[in-house]
Amino acid sequence: MNRATNHVTRPLVKASLAIAIICGSCPIAADARIPRTPRTPSSAYYTEAIPGPDTAAEALQIARKGINYPALAQQSSGIVMRGSSTALGLAGDASLLFAPTGEFIIEVSARIPILQAFDGTTVWERTETGIPRIASLTERDSRLVSAEFVTGLWLSPKTGLTYELDSKNTSDSQIALTYTRPGTPIHGAIQIDSVSGELRKVTIAGGVGEEAIEFTDYAEFASAKLPRRIVESNEAGQPTTYEFKEISAAPTFIRNPYAPILTLPTDFRFDPAVSTKIDVKLAPTRHHLIKALVNGEDLGWFIFDTGAGSECLSTAAAEKLKLEKVGNVPVRGVGGTVEGHFYQPASLTVGPLTIDKPTMVGIDLSMLKQYMGVEIAGIIGFGVLSRSVAVIDENIHSIELHDPATYKLASGEWTDILLYGRHPAVKGKMEGHEGYFRLDTGAASSWITVHAPAVEKYKMLEDRQVEESMMGGVGGLIPAKSGIIKTIELGGKTFENIQATLALPGKDAMNDAGTLGNIGGKLLEPFILVFDYPQQRMAFVPRPDEPAPADAKPPATKADN
Repeated sequence: MNRATNHVTRPLVKASLAIAIICGSCPIAADARIPRTPRTPSSAYYTEAIPGPDTAAEALQIARKGINYPALAQQSSGIVMRGSSTALGLAGDASLLFAPTGEFIIEVSARIPILQAFDGTTVWERTETGIPRIASLTERDSRLVSAEFVTGLWLSPKTGLTYELDSKNTSDSQIALTYTRPGTPIHGAIQIDSVSGELRKVTIAGGVGEEAIEFTDYAEFASAKLPRRIVESNEAGQPTTYEFKEISAAPTFIRNPYAPILTLPTDFRFDPAVSTKIDVKLAPTRHHLIKALVNGEDLGWFIFDTGAGSECLSTAAAEKLKLEKVGNVPVRGVGGTVEGHFYQPASLTVGPLTIDKPTMVGIDLSMLKQYMGVEIAGIIGFGVLSRSVAVIDENIHSIELHDPATYKLASGEWTDILLYGRHPAVKGKMEGHEGYFRLDTGAASSWITVHAPAVEKYKMLEDRQVEESMMGGVGGLIPAKSGIIKTIELGGKTFENIQATLALPGKDAMNDAGTLGNIGGKLLEPFILVFDYPQQRMAFVPRPDEPAPADAKPPATKADN
């Protein structure tokens, strides 16, 4: 729930080691040769001065020799690394399989399992909820970049990265580089040990926040060197540690081990005797509140929210059920990030849908009562939506949940969506600029929040009358601007003169370079929304002509030709 009012957002539940691999072109920046005094390393292994690199190409050559990259690239069958991990605060077993052509799969077996993979085209994962999902936009780009560094493929002549030497931060002990991934906002910094040539640290920025990966304890395999200890800190600073003890050549597989497996889990069922219509209570904030049963018990009101990346359960409700806390997870909101954890009750029931042993994020939701008028027991989001077809009418405030195996669209047309960061994202235009927008029904009283990178890229604070504003949610309140956007094109309609919140640069959920902005419930009122997450599609069904609610003041709209 990313919005300009006080709400909770999706957790950062992706694995800290978000790996993927890609092979593309490898342009090396033509940085000018910079005259420098040869460096004299303090290591006792050397008896004479060793000159430092003067170009990025020379630095990369040192790194290639350091791990003997040509030997690594010759492992045509692939490499398997096995060991242990600490991810999401839980110990587990880890395995990494990758091929020199770019494919990879990493799997963590633990109380909260993790799987991420790349088959040469598609970056995909199996979330902690058991749902498979395809990564997209900057999320995909950052995972591909992190995989290149984890597996050594950043040194391939076919890498998709461009490098420059960072002379200012190069010293006797380290060689520093910066890199970019052309065509994307992804960039970062690289630290290489100047004596061994081993990669020590890399940062990945340009998506949402900045990640860091550290590499130590290199071991030799087939004359090449690979890091056995990898520690990645995600955007919220939460570390995931991998300790690989075994390295071997990959076996011969009967099926492609990297190919996406996108079938739904068998952990849910629909009761045909229960109505598909969900009773909705409208909160003072215009949020949709519904009842859900956890372990068969009515715990109170839950917010129904397409902007929630996981189901959430309040700590008060969990304590009532005496549920065990499992692991930990950062929960990122408009105002920053707070610490959460997981609960795994026996069941979750919403209308006709029951999910067995769901994984829910635990967080204190007591602060929402002053805005919602009632105690909030939790939030219903990605886990329920990804197992159903949801029909949402923001105008008359109705919700239906249908079995995806039997649902037929009665009117309208399907439109492809991305499940970017576990949120539905659809193409649209903002003042002529085309891109993706997140659709967030939990931003109930908002028209649109434009993300900070788009505000900066399109200079939206210039030549526009703006006022001081604030955004709030998990992590507190942060400053923003507000102003009028001339046009938004979405779902076959053009909206004119839209009141918008303009996010400012920061480390919050609105610092997302992958999408232009977050569309709230107010802008979605002209449509009946049909979300089919299992098929990655939705329909903007035009509403029948009828008077708008008395409290609604929609902007002018006109149908696109």
